[in-house]
Amino acid sequence: MSLKLGHIYAYDCEALRKPKIGLCISEKASWLFWFNSERRRTADGQLPVPKSENRVFTKDGYLNMSLVVRMGIEEM
Repeated sequence: MSLKLGHIYAYDCEALRKPKIGLCISEKASWLFWFNSERRRTADGQLPVPKSENRVFTKDGYLNMSLVVRMGIEEM
């Protein structure tokens, strides 16, 4: 599977050992911004996102644009 730019993915994150939701910002590098249920207090770039934005969201949250993460091949 390859990622598509601008698509939102729900997946099991191996590093955190829990489900995460991410917005693809680079197809080739598999880079994502994560969505979090709570605003990160120590980081700038927290965009509020209502759960009505996408069917994968179960509650309101925040797009954390202060951290770029990579989805591993085994997570795809």
